Amino acid sequence: MLRAREVVLYCACPNEVTSARVALLLKRKGITRVHPLEGGLAAWMALGFPVLAVEPPAVTVDERADGVPS
Repeated sequence: MLRAREVVLYCACPNEVTSARVALLLKRKGITRVHPLEGGLAAWMALGFPVLAVEPPAVTVDERADGVPS
């Protein structure tokens, strides 16, 4: 599934440091069609490409790794 799809990662850090690191980790796991978004989300938006705001899914106490309610 994921291995056959194109994956684009972005982050808010300078020079896409985090997304580049994650892309490298995924490539080591065999997901080869993965790329950091050059310029990040800010560059995407500056070029006028669409951005869709979505609400993150609600996380219950049972789903949280630390088990502490937020």
